[in-house]
Parts: sequence; C-alpha cells; structure tokens
Amino acid sequence: MKGSAGVMAAAVAALVCLVGMAAVGAASLASAKLEAQTAADAAALAAAAAAPGTASREAGRLARANGARLEWCRCQVGAGTRRVEVGVSMIRVVPVFGRVTVRASAAAEGVPSMAG
Repeated sequence: MKGSAGVMAAAVAALVCLVGMAAVGAASLASAKLEAQTAADAAALAAAAAAPGTASREAGRLARANGARLEWCRCQVGAGTRRVEVGVSMIRVVPVFGRVTVRASAAAEGVPSMAG
C-alpha cells in the first residue's frame, strides 16, 4: 500500500502541472488577442482621421507600430464622414500552443483630416 500512495501523489502532481501549463497557455493566448485588438483599434482610428487617399497607409503604419500587420482596410466615404473597417494579424509564441497567428478587426468613424 505504501507504493500506491507514492504513485498516486506523482499522478496528482503531474495533473496539477498539466492544469497549470494549460492555464498559462490560455492566459497568454488571451493576452495576445488583446494585443491584436489594440492594434486593430489604433489602425481603425488612424484610418478614420487620415487625409483623403491615405487611410490604408495610416492604418498600416499604426498596425505596425503596435506589432501587427494590416490584413485589410475598407473605407466608406459619406457626407463629410468616413467609416473604416480594418483587420490585422500578429504572430506570437504562446506556451503550450506554440507559434500562433492572432487576428482582430475593428471599425471607426471620423471626419477625414484635410492635411495631406
């Protein structure tokens, strides 16, 4: 019986380690998603306020400044306003999951800058 208690303790310790690793991986993945969302929000806001003809360039610049890559940028120009939607991606190394691509999108409305 003494031997079975040691085996049981080892099994419980291994289970606790696995659960801990999974929790760290999940938290890191959630953090990476928040980083991507921040980059998308910044890109959308920059594009909404950018001078005419520069929305995609500004969105890309802000996405890069936040560690992401601009995947797409859609602009709709209305009566004095602009609505933009952007999508970004970033690659992160996440414990347990390894190398992952995280994607996010955002939208914003604004009045385009007249500066060029």
